[in-house]
Amino acid sequence: MALQHYTFDIKHIKGKDNTCADALSERTYPETHQIKDQMEDGPKSADIFTLNNVKREITEVHFFYDHDPDTVIAAVQDDNSTVQVEQQDDIGTLQRKCPDFEDIFAYLNDGTLPENNKLARKVNIESQQYSILNGILYHWYQRRTKKPEEQARQHQQLALPRVLRDDALLAYHDSQSGGAHLATKRVYEALKLKYYWPKMHQQVDDYVRSCDRCQG
Repeated sequence: MALQHYTFDIKHIKGKDNTCADALSERTYPETHQIKDQMEDGPKSADIFTLNNVKREITEVHFFYDHDPDTVIAAVQDDNSTVQVEQQDDIGTLQRKCPDFEDIFAYLNDGTLPENNKLARKVNIESQQYSILNGILYHWYQRRTKKPEEQARQHQQLALPRVLRDDALLAYHDSQSGGAHLATKRVYEALKLKYYWPKMHQQVDDYVRSCDRCQG
């Protein structure tokens, strides 16, 4: 149909004389199975090489408490070595032995107050900012916010005993996961989201100022 508009004559040409038409059929091509073999073998070996040579570095800083009995406290250095690990069950014991919290813990736990009247009044007033949940002492504070709906929202902080504070500072300031040598304000704000202890800001500032890398 496509050729009906043309006038032409059909002539027979012997195959041995029609070299142009036979060129494509006579042309040699490389073996296709070689390419197929490369396609099948290449990706497999590449995948194995990649998996065997990946350098995996995972640094985890678990330095928080919730109501999960398996939660642990751990300060981790850049080389992934654990400085100290305390089970949650021990936190209440450490709080009761900490000079900063022992009186408040005793008062909230069984109503015991110090014999000194001045100290007893102080404990009575300060205890209003604390509560004991599942044997653990927590501090409560109200966040400053411009949003009216959050004005009365209280934030819970773990009352961190003295023996664990150096680990907290190490985890939040020195380690790459925690803070990577941030300034006092950034470290303090991060710690404050989860922990509380008296004069915490001052101790954070002293720690940062004593850091050779930060002062260098």
